[in-house]
Amino acid sequence: MACCYAATLLYKLVYPEPNDRLLGIIWMTLGMIALIAPLVHLYFKLTASKMEKVTGISEKQGKVLKNDVREQSILNSSSSVPTTDDDNADDDSDTTTDDEAVDSADTNIDTTIPSDAPFVDDPLSKAFFDGLVEANFLDANYQPNSSILKSQLVYIIATISEILNINTCWGAYERFWKMTNFRQNYNSMFKRDSSVTNKEAIDQVFLRVGLNHDRIKDLRTFIRWKANIPE
Repeated sequence: MACCYAATLLYKLVYPEPNDRLLGIIWMTLGMIALIAPLVHLYFKLTASKMEKVTGISEKQGKVLKNDVREQSILNSSSSVPTTDDDNADDDSDTTTDDEAVDSADTNIDTTIPSDAPFVDDPLSKAFFDGLVEANFLDANYQPNSSILKSQLVYIIATISEILNINTCWGAYERFWKMTNFRQNYNSMFKRDSSVTNKEAIDQVFLRVGLNHDRIKDLRTFIRWKANIPE
């Protein structure tokens, strides 16, 4: 506004009788300058502030990234520290109990068992199948002998599952023995209460194995099953 007044005063001093039209143009020009100048100043000020913020954020991200890289390198170096055999031996001796040693011995996989046998990692089930091999119900590869019937195999699987209180894996035995419809045969036998050929001989094999096995003989499910089998 001061510029506008100064310009008007100067014009009056130079031209005592000013032209109203020219004076209006001058006033308009000065007004536009007075209006635009603050806007331009504000624009440059906001732009500078925004650039400062972006620069600050970039610097912070760079510091965070450097810290993450440093922490990761520290973790990697810590995890790569080798341990000696003495340390491992001490840890094992501190954490291994007698019961754990027995369990680990029981769960060792016997390399003589076919890899696709359903009981390959179940030593208790294997004990029963070993007894069936000794009694000539199965051959040395745990495959049924030619004289054994499908109903007997179904009874063997169901009885072992009952004694050990485990899930009956019908499909696994069907694939292992290359047979089908074990579950359907079991359901049919159960509904008709059918007797199994040579059932008593199979029960005697299971009874002998259970009584001579340190873990099976104390199972409540075996004791309950044994109560119904004549010795």
